[in-house]
Amino acid sequence: MKIYSKLSVLALLIVFASSFLVGCQPQEVTLEVYAGNGTKAQMEEIKTLYEAQNPNITIVYHFAASKSLEAAMRTLKEGDLYIAGDYDVEKMNKDELLIEIFPVASRITTVVVREGDDLVTSWDDLAKEGVRITMPNPDLGSGGHAAETAISNSPLSDEIHANVINFTSSVEVSTDMLLSNETDALIRPFFEPTPGVAFITVPEEIAENFHLQIAVTTFTQAEEEALAFAQFVAGPEGQEVFKATGYSIVE
Repeated sequence: MKIYSKLSVLALLIVFASSFLVGCQPQEVTLEVYAGNGTKAQMEEIKTLYEAQNPNITIVYHFAASKSLEAAMRTLKEGDLYIAGDYDVEKMNKDELLIEIFPVASRITTVVVREGDDLVTSWDDLAKEGVRITMPNPDLGSGGHAAETAISNSPLSDEIHANVINFTSSVEVSTDMLLSNETDALIRPFFEPTPGVAFITVPEEIAENFHLQIAVTTFTQAEEEALAFAQFVAGPEGQEVFKATGYSIVE
């Protein structure tokens, strides 16, 4: 009888210890991140880094133009984090839909042309008759807003606006258009160095900086984990990923 009692107590202790250890295991959490199209390459790399360090966290991205992302979050009332330009983030913040905002990196608007093509060699050349310009849609996100601001600030704004032939928010699509001679110049921020292209600096007095931010939304059901991921993106490891692709680091 005594042996039976001792075994019962031991069994209970093992069950209790096992339950305690299970309870101490990090909870499996999935974070839904709504991210602007232009951040895809960087955010995918950051996902790999973060999940390797935090095996209980799964990052799921939704990439689109910022305005589409904002509309989806507002309609569905979901999304743990939002990463986009400050122009777009501020709209969510004004409606008190964000818990905390972290600056990540910045990039000045630039002009991208085909390497060796002398049709456009300066900002003023964008006003030449017949030059074909592609840019992000200013109504759909911060990238287009930055490009549009630079054009509007230019004394040649009317002539440059007249040469804009289409809008695309995709870096890949716009690059393909440029290299296949479907367009002569791109006006956009967040453009990575690519074989076959060259860069023209936008005059400082008209340029609009693109400021990338990451924010935790009020829709999140995992605020602690969302804040930790936002801090990682805005921290040294996340910033280094953006720096490697031409962004300036925000102190």
